[in-house]
Amino acid sequence: MSPITLKDKEVNIAIHQFVFPFSIRKSAYKEMREDLRKRGFVPFDIRNVKLENAFYGSGYQISHRELEHLFLPFTNQFLFPANSQDALSFQRFSKVIGSDYEMLTPNSILPFHIHSVDIILCPYEIGMFTIRTELTRPCTFSESLEFAKRFRALENLESKDELSYVKSSTAIYDEILSFFNEELLPDLLHWMDDEDHEDTSFERLPFFINERMFSISLYGLYADETITSADLFRAVRLHGYNAQNEAYIGSSNQEFIAEFVKRRTYERWAPNTYYVADEHVLSCITNASHGRTVTLANEMYGRYYYVFLLNLFHKIVLLKLSNHYGKLQLDRNRDRVEDLIRGITLFSSRFYYREMVSESQLQDIFQLLRRMHGNDELLKDVKQTLSALYDYQSNATGKRSDYMLRILTIFTVISGIYGMNQVIDDLKYPIKWNHALHYSVFEYLALFVTFIGIGVSLVLTITTLWGIAKTSLRKRKQ
Repeated sequence: MSPITLKDKEVNIAIHQFVFPFSIRKSAYKEMREDLRKRGFVPFDIRNVKLENAFYGSGYQISHRELEHLFLPFTNQFLFPANSQDALSFQRFSKVIGSDYEMLTPNSILPFHIHSVDIILCPYEIGMFTIRTELTRPCTFSESLEFAKRFRALENLESKDELSYVKSSTAIYDEILSFFNEELLPDLLHWMDDEDHEDTSFERLPFFINERMFSISLYGLYADETITSADLFRAVRLHGYNAQNEAYIGSSNQEFIAEFVKRRTYERWAPNTYYVADEHVLSCITNASHGRTVTLANEMYGRYYYVFLLNLFHKIVLLKLSNHYGKLQLDRNRDRVEDLIRGITLFSSRFYYREMVSESQLQDIFQLLRRMHGNDELLKDVKQTLSALYDYQSNATGKRSDYMLRILTIFTVISGIYGMNQVIDDLKYPIKWNHALHYSVFEYLALFVTFIGIGVSLVLTITTLWGIAKTSLRKRKQ
């Protein structure tokens, strides 16, 4: 088998959208909306066509009218809500940054421009932070991949991460997370949910252990360049340079690369344009004309951005629901069992459908991303969880009703037979307490059971009213 030879191709357009999902404190939604407006963030409104070219850089724009028609009506209801404060929808806030920075790596200095950032408040205490970047000088394919790989690393987890820096006009940041929190969005971490609590330890999910962002990328090659399977493999795995500063690909097996790429690539517009995806990356690589490449960039900012967010949202919620079930103590957390049942049912009925988009190519990409994230399999597991919770709740309710019926039957029989026949006359007003001094054992038993029965009835009434009040309060908070 001949070794793989990499030709480092030139890229004339390299745009990236990095998505950082995080968990929001339940009480922070209103605070975040107000704070974002004060910081200059604009609520996204699909009816406002003035925003079509506001956040994507010079020469790029999206069509709001086309974007709305690409998704089915029930998807639009929560994806582009009419009310920006709807708790069961995506609440997007965008801000133009318009600043230049530099990525300093062991290989090169890569100047880049940040067009804008998004904060999207989603249901289920989930937030997504998006950064739109564009490399501002012609670079090689390996450089653009290396930039994406280094920029998506929130914390320095590899030795090469520690040799990469982001430089602004006033400071140098050795970690991307500190760059976000100090340069782009001060106090971002203040909104995150970091409590050590079983309902809020979202960051403990295995899916986010590697502390890396998700990437939506477009690489525009020159027209005379040929796109190979190796290029697609590198585009989805973000393989830039190795330790010897040479163009790098993480496999030496051409058959493996071809099979790997085949399962992850959408080839409708081959040989000029390919889309390749896995659970962390959606990349488009093209050697089309400049005008066509700009059109593809607009689509990456619009339609593909939202189908990626949808699938990412689905996976996070499904993992979160599974995580909550794994930590749930059924015998002690009946209220949380009901909350989890409600959460699973709401997700299945409102947010997750087999068909969510109307355009054929977008549907193909949507299904590719869904398959890469494994969302259908996760949904099956969650539905099994829902079935198990229903069975548990039904059995527990049946047992409680059976126990209560037995207790009430005992009280009814004893108090009815003895109380009504022996002590009921003494309990008429005015109560003749002195008669109790001469009661027999059975009369004392009847008196005791009567008062206990009254007490149990009062306790049951108070408990029921308290349960109704708590349920109503939880629904208002959701």
